[in-house]
Formats: sequence, structure tokens, C-alpha cells
Amino acid sequence: MIVYRKAEVSDFEAIHRLNYETFVEEIPQHPPNPERRLVDKFHEENTYWIGEADGEVIAMCALRGKRPFSLEQKGVRIPEGNWLEIRLLAVTKPYRRNRTFAGLMRAVIDDATEREVDGIVISGTTREQVLYRRFGFVPFADPIGPEEARYVPMMLTRSAFYESESASTLRPKSLLAGPVECSERVRGRLSMQPRPHRSNETGRVLDAVQQKLA
Repeated sequence: MIVYRKAEVSDFEAIHRLNYETFVEEIPQHPPNPERRLVDKFHEENTYWIGEADGEVIAMCALRGKRPFSLEQKGVRIPEGNWLEIRLLAVTKPYRRNRTFAGLMRAVIDDATEREVDGIVISGTTREQVLYRRFGFVPFADPIGPEEARYVPMMLTRSAFYESESASTLRPKSLLAGPVECSERVRGRLSMQPRPHRSNETGRVLDAVQQKLA
């Protein structure tokens, strides 16, 4: 069983080592070092979310809201709005399946929702574009980086996530009586001017509903 939670100080050493394994040994973004640990340059500003199995950190990602983002430092223009950036997304090889990624995404989306941001941006590796799109991410700029470490700047808004293939499995299920969550379509209808119940238009709608029910 994998437990997803916000990282504590005691998790940092495992995070630095997974960071090294992923972004030095597997994806050559940084030079190797004898300590086999990589401390992120934004470490003090990051909020880390981890997946833990049998006491071992097997997955991680970092959330950061301070600008400029790493994407901006690479020359990518971020759309207007209040965003968080996901970085350092890493999963150990034995746990690389959609369910592990989904658990991290659930934690990240819950965090972003609590912060009331417009959405999140990420450097999505070109090898996993289908997976990112399944969760509602869409590209907003051209790919960046060298051929061996190519990434696509992608963004995820709340509405795009709700309409994604993975939304039904990732969104938390509430067993309480209410309040219930309304879809974008329902909220749009609620914002429209109400119709008089004695109008001809309402009468036609009522007749149509009664015929369907009959």
C-alpha cells in the first residue's frame, strides 16, 4: 500500500537521493557526484509531496508558487493568472504505473485547491504526453531542453481537470449529505436568468419532460 503525504524534514535525505537517481543517472540534467544526492536549487521554497511504501520514499514531486518559475527562467512565458509549478516528478521503476502517478496528482490537486490558485504548470516529458493529457494537462508552449531530456510546458486548470479522463477516480468521494460539487455546466445554468414558471417556454419544457417520463 502506498501512502501519500506532505514530506517532513526527516524525508529530505531520501528525496535528495531519488532526485539524483532520476535527474542525474536516468535523465542527464545534472552532472554526477560521489555523494549520489541532488539538492534542488529551490529546495527551501519547495513543498514536497511523496508516496511512501513500506517506509521507503518511492515517488515524489515538488510544488512551488514563487516566481519566476523554473520554466520562466528557461524563457517560457507563463499565461496570466495565479499558478503553482510542479517540478521534480519522480517515481522509482518498480512503481511506475498510472495508479502511483494518480496518487501524487490527487495530493497536488488538493493542495492547489486549498491555495485557491488558477491552476498548475509542469514541464511534461515528451515520453509521457499521453499520461499527462489523461489528467487534463495541455501544452501552452513549444518543447524545450536537449534531445535526451526534452520537455513540453503544460498547464492544468481546475475546469480542465474536472473534464479529464481521470477526474472521476481522482476526485475525493463524499458520503455526506451535502453540499455537493456542481459541474461547470450546472454552474453555468445556475448563473442564467430564471424563467417565469407561467411562461409559454416553461410550459413547453414541462410538457416535454412529462412525455419523456410517460
